[in-house]
Amino acid sequence: MSNTSRVARFGCRRRENPHQGNAMNTGFSFAKYAGADQTEPSFPEEDVIDPVKRRLAELSHLEADWDSYGGLPPTLVSIQSALGFVRLAGQQFWHAYGARVKPTSISPLPSGGIELEWRTSAELFAVEISSVGRWGYLRKRGSGRETRY
Repeated sequence: MSNTSRVARFGCRRRENPHQGNAMNTGFSFAKYAGADQTEPSFPEEDVIDPVKRRLAELSHLEADWDSYGGLPPTLVSIQSALGFVRLAGQQFWHAYGARVKPTSISPLPSGGIELEWRTSAELFAVEISSVGRWGYLRKRGSGRETRY
């Protein structure tokens, strides 16, 4: 079991509405720290969201046993929640991270969920969205003895 597949055991909670109760919808804004005279770049939704939609559409066509171990195809709830999460992350963090708000990997989970990953050479941020829309995350920084979760 990979570190990211264990993420579901930590910090998961049910979200009734994909726009409520998540870290991306806290009302936090970098704008007040950046200075009022700075203009935030606008979020180019088509550059970030369209590739995510295409990947999620591919995953929506998976059939049962897609992994030859009885894996369930992603549910509509998990697909919608994944798209909502990426959209909110992009809207909240585009001005700080630019194109890096686009996930580096979008993968199906055998339980019918979706995993989103953002990876750099020094950091991993993974979000697992369950088949019923619950989500959990793992943030890993550094490597070896310097690894921090």
